[in-house]
Amino acid sequence: MMWYMLFPPCLLGAPCDFMCTKQNIYDHARAQHICISEDGIRYVVEKHQTGWRFECETQGKVTKTVPFDKLTDCDVEEPAGAEGPVCCMVQRTLHIVNVDTASGSRDDGGHELTLKGLVEPQAFKESVWACKRGEHPGLNKLHTISKPDQQSMGGQTIGAANMGDTSELASLLRRNNEL
Repeated sequence: MMWYMLFPPCLLGAPCDFMCTKQNIYDHARAQHICISEDGIRYVVEKHQTGWRFECETQGKVTKTVPFDKLTDCDVEEPAGAEGPVCCMVQRTLHIVNVDTASGSRDDGGHELTLKGLVEPQAFKESVWACKRGEHPGLNKLHTISKPDQQSMGGQTIGAANMGDTSELASLLRRNNEL
């Protein structure tokens, strides 16, 4: 981001860079979503603007799913220390959750999935391990609700009363989305 300091004619573009940086950070943070499903961890970064916010600099949607059967490790790094220039050090405040799989490469210190700034990282970690063991309470209830029957040719639904009460399922899905 500070590339313009190395090449003085580029200083003319510095005001645009500073004006767009705050909105780019906001858009990138708002574009990220995480979900724990019965199959694994799903991480999505929606389409958002980057750079000087021209149409040609738009970042496309990225989706990554880490299945529970491939999951080998889920660690939480707590914030410690400070970073930045010596004259204005800033304390680290964001937790980092690292998710590793059996096929992930650890040679360069990389992780399959790195999540920074989760509100409740310990609860996320506990939910991931509970789902891997098959103990997550919300996922067990999903399997007890029977699937709706097919419709007949006349348009009347057969077995509509077999669906059960879905309000409990809806509240569990809302709670899962909040994590």
